[in-house]
Amino acid sequence: MKIDRCYFHIMGLPMNSYSIGIRRTFLLWVTAILFGFGCGSKSVLSQETIIDNAFEAQTTALRLDHFFLWVKDPNAVVKRLESIGFTAIPDSLSAIHNGQGTAGRYFYFLNTYFELLFVHDSEALVANDQKYGFLETQKRVDYENTNASAFGIGLQMEKYNPSRIPFEASRFYQTYLPDNSYLYFATSSDQLINEPLTFVVCPELQSTSKDSNDLAGMPEQVRRFYEHDNNTRRVSKITITVVHKSPLSKAMEEVNKMQNIEIVKGKEQLLEIYFDNGAQGKSHDLRPQIPVVIYL
Repeated sequence: MKIDRCYFHIMGLPMNSYSIGIRRTFLLWVTAILFGFGCGSKSVLSQETIIDNAFEAQTTALRLDHFFLWVKDPNAVVKRLESIGFTAIPDSLSAIHNGQGTAGRYFYFLNTYFELLFVHDSEALVANDQKYGFLETQKRVDYENTNASAFGIGLQMEKYNPSRIPFEASRFYQTYLPDNSYLYFATSSDQLINEPLTFVVCPELQSTSKDSNDLAGMPEQVRRFYEHDNNTRRVSKITITVVHKSPLSKAMEEVNKMQNIEIVKGKEQLLEIYFDNGAQGKSHDLRPQIPVVIYL
């Protein structure tokens, strides 16, 4: 595997002319490891590989790719998560979503990743909302005052075909996405903003499951992103509590058919993340800073 160009970004060394543009696909080489496609190239994963990855043993055509939380102070939230033993992708390596007005901080696990999503460019965010009204990102960013959901869910399809998405969805494109690749957002995200922002990820950006053999073959600079001081390895389940009296949307009904994610109704919105089937018997309630409870 040819990795010399991407090492500049991974190791935090000065960027040079041939490393410009690495951010466009969230590290051209780190994504080769994290997402499963080559440095500077399109995905080379077979459809069978995609089917085998992400949350295993699912019962529907949809699988969890990743999940996220809107935050206003990403550095403070990163420090809180690091204080309980999680390893974050460094800020210098994190993705800026050009044209969308957002950026992310990331925590990687063997079968998925958790993203802290925040506003990077408020003018671009407003413009993006005007272009894609179904996103309602301004309301979601300010969820504490608008009662919008603080969460989002990225999904994979077993056999990617946008026409087969089992809920009504709208196509989305921005310049940070690969050419001719799109995200498909549930249109109910506009009508029911107290449900998680839900979308289907294009194959080029799908995350892939890893195992101990994969980790052993990674350079230490990348492997360390998966090595958490609290010894967590896999997300075994997430539960998202939504606050509204209406029936769940078709998108949420489809999500609830998945084995490792659950959408429930309650009096307070909440994200519960379960790691390694609760092997350690520990929990961390991160409220009121963020509406998250973690089970180790």
